[in-house]
Parts: sequence; structure tokens; C-alpha cells
Amino acid sequence: MGWMTNEDGLDKCAANYVPLTPLSHLKRAAHVFADVTAVIYGAHRVTYAQYHARCSQLASALSGAGIEAGQVVASLLPNIPAQAEAHFGVPACGAVLNTINTRLDVATVRYILNHGEARVLLVDTQFIDLAEAAVPTWTGLRPCSSKCPMPVLPRQGVIRPMKILSRKATLPSYGICQATNRKALR
Repeated sequence: MGWMTNEDGLDKCAANYVPLTPLSHLKRAAHVFADVTAVIYGAHRVTYAQYHARCSQLASALSGAGIEAGQVVASLLPNIPAQAEAHFGVPACGAVLNTINTRLDVATVRYILNHGEARVLLVDTQFIDLAEAAVPTWTGLRPCSSKCPMPVLPRQGVIRPMKILSRKATLPSYGICQATNRKALR
């Protein structure tokens, strides 16, 4: 098992081995460092407790929209807090995050969406034209268009609103969705 000559009784168990994951780290940080600033982006500041809550809300919204473990959620976001939230919120509902480079052309974004079999696309509004040009060619269910209700993140400081395109007709806004997914961030 290791380098010691006698390792009797040192098998992995709950007392000496707990797998550490980014999700368990965030849950612990939200508890131990609840009031410590976790994210700074311009005037936007959130504590670990607030960050954990927003990531849980995203996980809950995705689960509520029918996203299941192993399915792909794509993002077309610059390095803004929404992207950081996606890095925790998407895996918290069991899905896989596929971040797409915002500098790619329509054909490449279209290919990535189809090849990765993304079920949902998180999009910053500055890239909505690129996303909407790529989304109509998604295979499978028809994606949500600009005529469908599009959830928008609440504006906080310099945060831009984000739209969520989905292969389903609607997706609840995770800006107001309560964290009802009991699996989220355990």
C-alpha cells in the first residue's frame, strides 16, 4: 500500500481517507469562511456563502430543467463570475461543463455544440449573436430562441446579464431559483 514496513490496520476508511473534490472544497469554504470574499470582479464582490448559494441555484435550475448526470452543459462566457459559477454549478448537478472559447467562429461553435451533445448553452449577452447563429443547427430537440423566455442574471456592479439557451422550451432563471436539488454541492 505505501512505503512503511508494517501497514497493518492502515487501510482506507472514513477516519483517514476522504476524497477531496472542488465541490467539497466549496461546501467547506462556505461553512468555514462564510463571510470571507470569494469572488471579486470590478465592483462585484461575493462571499463564499453567497458564491456557494449561487452555484447551488445554478445546479438546481439545471436539474429542474431536466439536465441529468453525465449530460453536457456548454458555456460561451468570458472570464466573469457566471463562468466561475458554472465551474461549480454544472458538476454539482452531475453534468459535464464544456467551456467554449469566445473567439471561435460560428462554424466551430456549432461543431463543438453538436459534437459535445450539449443540452444547454450558457451565454453572455455580448456573444448572443454568435450563439444564436450556432444554435439553430443543433441536432436533437429545438433550442430555445430569443422569442422564448430567457432568464437573465440580476445585474450586480459590472456584471452583464447572461442568457441561457436550452434544447428545452424553458429553463428557470437560476438568479431566483431556490436550491432544491438535494444532490447539489454535497
